[in-house]
Amino acid sequence: YFPYTYQVPVALLKIGNYGPQVEHMQQLLKANGFDPGDVDGKFGDKTFAALKAFQTAAGIGVDGEWGGESFKAMWNYKNKKTEE
Repeated sequence: YFPYTYQVPVALLKIGNYGPQVEHMQQLLKANGFDPGDVDGKFGDKTFAALKAFQTAAGIGVDGEWGGESFKAMWNYKNKKTEE
């Protein structure tokens, strides 16, 4: 056994984007207590507000954009909640 890391490419998502990647982000937000409104794959105002609320709670930069930092923070946030 040896420790290793790998990186998962994450698209930068921002208000106005749409598609399955946005839907996945919405599912993650909703599952962790941040209401993005309808999980419809459309990055609108409610998703933007939910993402900013998550970024604030996670203690990362609050820019309302979903990228690598937000994805990593969500992974850590989700795992931290599981341990509690």
